[in-house]
Amino acid sequence: MTLSATLKDKLLATDPESWTTFVEMFAEGEPDLPIDAEFAKELIAETGVGPVEDNARQYFEQSEKFFTTMTGMRRFRDWLYAGVLEGTTASDPETWAVRFLKLRSNPGEDGGYAEALELYQAMKVGDAKDVTLGAMAQLVVRGTYVTRDYTESLKYAQAASQHYIDAKDAAGASNASRKLGVALLYNGQVQAAFKVFASALQSRGPMFGGGGTTIYTKAPNEREEAIDEIQAIAEWADAKTPEWVRAVGGLAERWPEEADYLWPVYEQYVTMLFEETHNPESDIEVIVRQSGQRGLMETPARAIDIYLEFFPEDDWAWDQKKFIGEFRRVEDLIALKDSDFEKMVEGLTEILNEMRDKGELGERNLSFQVIDALVDGLVEAKDARALDVQKDIWEYKLDKYGECPAAWLEEQNYGTILIQFDRPDEARTHIQNALDKLKNQFGPEHPHVQMARRNLDRLNS
Repeated sequence: MTLSATLKDKLLATDPESWTTFVEMFAEGEPDLPIDAEFAKELIAETGVGPVEDNARQYFEQSEKFFTTMTGMRRFRDWLYAGVLEGTTASDPETWAVRFLKLRSNPGEDGGYAEALELYQAMKVGDAKDVTLGAMAQLVVRGTYVTRDYTESLKYAQAASQHYIDAKDAAGASNASRKLGVALLYNGQVQAAFKVFASALQSRGPMFGGGGTTIYTKAPNEREEAIDEIQAIAEWADAKTPEWVRAVGGLAERWPEEADYLWPVYEQYVTMLFEETHNPESDIEVIVRQSGQRGLMETPARAIDIYLEFFPEDDWAWDQKKFIGEFRRVEDLIALKDSDFEKMVEGLTEILNEMRDKGELGERNLSFQVIDALVDGLVEAKDARALDVQKDIWEYKLDKYGECPAAWLEEQNYGTILIQFDRPDEARTHIQNALDKLKNQFGPEHPHVQMARRNLDRLNS
């Protein structure tokens, strides 16, 4: 597939029919269109790369051969950028705009750190404008988040802010300060970071509504995972965005050394949110739901308490407060495993009995957490009460549901615990009994059947 001289002329003249033909060349898989450095440079020579991309996007949107404009634009950009950059280096000023856009949209696995740093240094030597250097320094910062070189994060975040200040670009400086706040957090300067955020997050960020690319790598610990979330949300949020508020709570919950400072900051954000929100029910739901997805307890609990001060008639919030209280009670008991094992057992047994009386065993996620913690703790301690607890659960399900897979699985679990207490004959009887019933119900290939068979095979080996 090649571009004829006639088609090139029409494309340069922005002929609509020719542009439609051109963009549809990218419709099937990766483009077969060969790199054409001379023509790519001609395309952007008069107007610059931005208007050319806008023109291409217009025809991608009109074409019926693309499921999404994003797919077409990605292929087109790869072709255009490769052509413009062929045979050039980062020291060529005429390529800076394209190199910047290429890094912003497709930074690579390392977040583009090495390439961005090389381009930033070339721009400084080439006396690029401060606004351009500020934008470039921010791409360097983004790369350092991926490589987790936090000293460099702070260095280039400070440089970006200073470039915008020198350019007297207040909006740019404000946006750069979002990255500065995050860099301060990564470097352990928590109070300084939130002083920066207090100013920077007075309005929505530049990433609100999309744009640019963020590259994620797995954080090495919970604290950095929480900062990673702060980093992603700070790009677009303001101080009254529920996702931001929840992220600050998550940071407080995962950074105990800074909790005395962070919890009051979080509560200030929550209070400000409910003083000014137009949709309080939705906002508290976001905080509670996202906290639950991340295994956070204190974050939703504090938010609910403040919410109820503003909206005390909300029954949903009172129910959530009750549920959170129950989960926190269980978590507190589980935390006693090493320091006061007997108190943990007594407390979890009490909760288990409460759930049995209410008919909630196996009906709520919390009941599974209680059962697992109690039984596993007793088995680990070689405490024979584990057998009594597991047998009670089996008999409870038999009584409530009759002969059914839920009860058979509990009998199988009872058998596996018998193995732990050196009672292999009894264990074999119960596991075999559960296996026969499960196999009859589901057939030989079902996961429940295979699990019971593996346990039986281990016992017989």
